Order: sequence, then structure tokens, then C-alpha cells
Amino acid sequence: MKQVIWVIVVLLVIWGVYALATGKSSAPVTEQPATGEQATATTTPEASVPANAIDMAEQKVGKSVTVASYTLSAPGFIEVHAVTAEQTPGAILGSSGLLPAGSGAEVQISLTASTKDGQNVIAMLHLDNGDGKFDATTDLPATSANATGGQEVVMKLVAVKK
Repeated sequence: MKQVIWVIVVLLVIWGVYALATGKSSAPVTEQPATGEQATATTTPEASVPANAIDMAEQKVGKSVTVASYTLSAPGFIEVHAVTAEQTPGAILGSSGLLPAGSGAEVQISLTASTKDGQNVIAMLHLDNGDGKFDATTDLPATSANATGGQEVVMKLVAVKK
């Protein structure tokens, strides 16, 4: 009987050392909504400050665009800009409402005018100055680290097609 107990103890110790060394546990941890609650949140606040990011696919001609996903390090906005001849952000065509810090997806933004086939638009992140209202002069563009260690404005240029 003592030998069986020692074998079990040794196996548990080996398993524990393996789990610690690989960072794996025996069961995945999942969060479930409490009874009666719905899991409908579209944003996920991060435990640490996330990097600012935006992703958007080619858009169809129309009076709105859809941002596939975004991550904001602080509350902010997504602005849709016309594109200048130099392929830089031009006039603002539309703006999201105030978005919380964290990640979100499928943000539809209404535009002041319909886009045209062959046109390009730029979706750009702006950080809120704290008043909850977009102001292009005080809600500065969000930045993120680039490959050279500097900072660059977070934006995505996309084409508009029929």
C-alpha cells in the first residue's frame, strides 16, 4: 500500500513540474456569463494597455463604411478621411461615436457623402481628450510603435469598389 501511495505522489510531482515548466494546466479557463445574463459585449478591455490598431477590408460604394476591428489604448474615435492626391488623410467624411478602450469589431460609420467606385478612404484612430465629443483639433490621432522603434499614426487606407 505504501508503494502505491509513493507512486501516486511521484506522478503528481512530475505532472506539477511539467505543468509549471510548460505553463499548461489540465483544463482551459473560460468565462461564462452569470445566469440570466447575455454575452453581448462588443468590446474587450485589456488588462494591460493594448497597442492601438485598426483593420478594415475593401469597401463597397455607399454612404457608410465598416471597420472590421480596432483596438484602442484609451477611449477614442474612428474617423474616415478622404484621400489626397499624395495618398494622405484629407477631409473627414465620417466619425464613429465615442468607443471605449479595448478591442471591438464591426463598427459601421455613416459618411457625409456617398463614396465612388475607385475611390480610396482612410480610417484613422483618434484618442478622446476626455470630453467624449470628437474635435479634430484636440482629439489627436492615436499612434503605435513601428518597426524602427518610433511612433506612427494608426490608420488604414482601403479601396472602394462597386
